[in-house]
Amino acid sequence: TPILIRAFASKPALSEGNLPGIVQAHGLGGFAEESHATGLAALTGAFVIAYTGPGGGSEANNTSEGRASGYGNGYRMFDTLVDPRGSWFWGHAVAAMRGITCLETREEVDSQRIGMTGFSAGAVATLLVSGADPRVVAAVPLSGTLAWNIAVEAPNAWQHTLLQEAGLSTSSSEWLTLISELILPTVALSQTNTKILMVNGTTDEFFPLTAHVETYNAIPGADKRTSLAANFDHGCYGLTGVESAS
Repeated sequence: TPILIRAFASKPALSEGNLPGIVQAHGLGGFAEESHATGLAALTGAFVIAYTGPGGGSEANNTSEGRASGYGNGYRMFDTLVDPRGSWFWGHAVAAMRGITCLETREEVDSQRIGMTGFSAGAVATLLVSGADPRVVAAVPLSGTLAWNIAVEAPNAWQHTLLQEAGLSTSSSEWLTLISELILPTVALSQTNTKILMVNGTTDEFFPLTAHVETYNAIPGADKRTSLAANFDHGCYGLTGVESAS
């Protein structure tokens, strides 16, 4: 069933064409805001599309159709039994690839210079798209990795909480299918030619360095980079609202 994905688009005011294009993906439970497109366009000089993933949004102009990540107490994230592409994470990635297609229709955009970035679940989508869509030549996933099977070795990993709320565990078939067919780095990234810069905090409680390294090592070739922010966790509580001040 086709669904409508809403997004904001922005380009530098004085641009004259032949611009790079960038797709920006938000994190879990998030949505696109106008400033996500205008801010990144101003910083990079690129034509930017910031989209809202399936079911997300806060207002009429940024709410996308489809089932949100929280549908069924979050079961939608792990809805892989019929098809691993039933997972919301894959839907988020597909929405990004539609954004790339939109960029290609713009005469101002150089279709040979398409990039993608995203934070948290947006970083996961960025990695998935990097492995699935050869149109992405450069990608910067921020504070997000694959290799969740490594991440859940920590008993307090965020994935455990998400699974419990959805009535699942790391032994559930839904989880095992998600990992083996979508989130396993050697599967998702084995064929990528994208130049990838992975950025992460050294104390990220959602995407630990063990998962970061496992993901990074799976990127083929030597044309890749990583940058680590010392003592930075998954996000400043004053900005994200996810964490307490303590």
